[in-house]
Amino acid sequence: MKSIAGSSAPAALVGAGRRFQLVRYFALTSLVMFALVALALAHFVGRQGDFFRGVQTTQSDFFTQVQTSFTREQEEAARRDLLTVHEAGNVNLTRLFANTLWRDDFAPFVARAAQLPIDSCRAIADLVDPKDGKAKPPAAKKACFSELGVRIAALPGFDAINAKVFDVMKKTTVFKIKVFDLRGITVYSSERTQVGEDKAGNAGWKRAATEGVAMSELTHRDKFSAFEGVVEKRDLISSYLPVLAPGTSTIVGVFEVYSDVTPFLDQIKATAASIAKASFDNQAMVSSMAKANQSVIDEIGNTTMAIVLGLLVLLFLALFFLVRRAERVMVRQDKDRESVNQQLAQSEKMAS
Repeated sequence: MKSIAGSSAPAALVGAGRRFQLVRYFALTSLVMFALVALALAHFVGRQGDFFRGVQTTQSDFFTQVQTSFTREQEEAARRDLLTVHEAGNVNLTRLFANTLWRDDFAPFVARAAQLPIDSCRAIADLVDPKDGKAKPPAAKKACFSELGVRIAALPGFDAINAKVFDVMKKTTVFKIKVFDLRGITVYSSERTQVGEDKAGNAGWKRAATEGVAMSELTHRDKFSAFEGVVEKRDLISSYLPVLAPGTSTIVGVFEVYSDVTPFLDQIKATAASIAKASFDNQAMVSSMAKANQSVIDEIGNTTMAIVLGLLVLLFLALFFLVRRAERVMVRQDKDRESVNQQLAQSEKMAS
């Protein structure tokens, strides 16, 4: 009996020395897990903010592209409409010329000019420019057609036609008029130095003379010889227009009319600039709203993260105190059990 009682006390001491440190391991494990949860939460909140920021940026870029495209299309549409309207005006002008001047003035003169030979001038071969590979007339060919222009301008009726054209076009937006015969030769131009030029290779003349189709283009000229003299920095619409014999559908010549559209184009540019400014202001407003929304999202994310972290801390503290209380109870129970064991051992010893 003595040996049994003597061995129980060391066993209790050994058990007490190996007691599991509950609070320490709970604190370490909980802190690690809570740190992982906090990192995961921060990651998802950050991803949410980045996603919303990306959506805002994409929408802002798309809005900018739409506004830019709209402004560009509006200006291009305005230019097309301007070209169409003025082409229609030039067609009417050509018909007016054909009805009033062609039969009595231009038709006889064009017929006389058509009798002048041009084969010798066209027989001079063009030279290929090594820079761009395009064929260009040599100086001899230009001189030949220039001489042809002098001979055309010397024909009877040229000065009378020129005076009538200048009188009719004075104080109008028409800056220049040319008349081509069906060979492509410029038989009349309000700019006399251009009389005699060969335009047979010009695409506008070809379509007007062979297909009866009007062709127009919008160009900018730094200097231009007009009825009122030399003008600078003007936007012009040039139209190649077929001339039909009065009362028929027979093409008898081609008109080229230059009309000034600078005020209209300036108005189009001003309207486009106003639309672009409005678009810029709208974009600035959208960007400002996007920043405000992003700030709200960031604030909500930070608040959510702070609340969740605060709740985790409270949970940790509550569980910590609960575990600590449990450990104290377990320690007291161990002490009580040890005391009982000692008393039993003492009783056994006394009994033996």
